[in-house]
Amino acid sequence: MKLTSTRSLVPLTALLLTLGAGALQAAQLKVPQKYPTIQSALNAAQSGDVVLVSKGTYHENLFFHGIGVTLKGKGKVLVKPVTDLPVIQFHQSVDCKIVNIRVDGQLTSIGIKVNSVDNVLVKDCRIDHAGGIGIWAELGVGARLLNNVIKQTDGDAIRLRGSSATVKGNVIKDATADGIGVEGTLHTVEGNEIERATKVGIRLPTEESSQNLIVDNVIRDTAMIGIQTESLTVGNTLMGNRIEGSGSQAMIVYGKGQLVTGQQIKQSGSEGIFTNADLSSFKNNKVKKSGKSGIFLVSGSSIKVTGNKVRHSAMDGLSVYGSFHSVVQNSLKNSGQLDLNAVSTNTTYLGNDYVTTNLP
Repeated sequence: MKLTSTRSLVPLTALLLTLGAGALQAAQLKVPQKYPTIQSALNAAQSGDVVLVSKGTYHENLFFHGIGVTLKGKGKVLVKPVTDLPVIQFHQSVDCKIVNIRVDGQLTSIGIKVNSVDNVLVKDCRIDHAGGIGIWAELGVGARLLNNVIKQTDGDAIRLRGSSATVKGNVIKDATADGIGVEGTLHTVEGNEIERATKVGIRLPTEESSQNLIVDNVIRDTAMIGIQTESLTVGNTLMGNRIEGSGSQAMIVYGKGQLVTGQQIKQSGSEGIFTNADLSSFKNNKVKKSGKSGIFLVSGSSIKVTGNKVRHSAMDGLSVYGSFHSVVQNSLKNSGQLDLNAVSTNTTYLGNDYVTTNLP
């Protein structure tokens, strides 16, 4: 008969007792009933505690630290800064949460800053009038920015660095720069609504912006570009986004190995999709009413263009420059100039549906 050593049970029992004690000690720290300021409650909070803030206006800059602390508003809670520091700042904290807090950022450059911390949740918050960036999640892992409303920022509404963040269900309006800036890897940007960004709706700006998923976002009325990947980005997936009313291109796709599929693009001031992204794939996109070409392969090599539907382009439906591309089973109709402008002669053209072309 095999005997179990009692030695192995002792540390396990101690661990369970410690965890149980921690759960029992978790508390609600109420503001202003028990603590006069939000910061005083945050300073007193221990792991698992909830700082519960009653409705009202609080004139503070908040500094978030610790592990597993939640800041939650009850009713309309508005935080206004008293200095030009971020209104709320996370630093050296893990697994902390902010829920249902409103931020007025007129005096500051950043509404909420998540600085080098992991697994932070910012949910159901509202940020108005940030003097710079609305939410900046910098260098950490696993930030979750969910269902927030961000309006009238003087910089990007949301800026990401680090890795594995989830940005989902946010409403962004009137950002003076970009709606969402995505640096880093393995981020998911999903189901956000972005309106009237002055520059780009969603931008992937650097070589660090690789292997990200940009999916099912709605981008309307950007002054310049709907979605842009810059030249050193690699391996991003852009899927199922809807882009309407871009002042310039709906999409600019540079870099290498990008997958662009299922976009719905309408009424761009210039090209619907403009690209030179080597080894990339453009598949099953719908492009209508582009101010210039619907899809323009300006250069590059080994780009696959398959199953796209392009209608009512002011110039060409599909313009193909560069080399060694594959252009297969696209439907190109009602173009102002050529449905298929096949400048690249060492490209495979197969099974496309068009009326006008310069193919021999």
